[in-house]
Amino acid sequence: MHRGGWASTPGQERVVAVRITRAGWEEALSQAVLTTQEARVYGSREEWRERFARAVVRAQWDPEYS
Repeated sequence: MHRGGWASTPGQERVVAVRITRAGWEEALSQAVLTTQEARVYGSREEWRERFARAVVRAQWDPEYS
């Protein structure tokens, strides 16, 4: 909600709630590719680029909210 300006920021006026089972969440995460290349996760930048291009799920880390 904070990032969307409490649904008042232009272009972010709607908030969607999604219900998902734990199994569904874990399945989604198992298919996720990080939005930035991480040396500890991907062997090379090229491997990350290839996986990112084919990704059906993308995971973005927000260090501001660690």
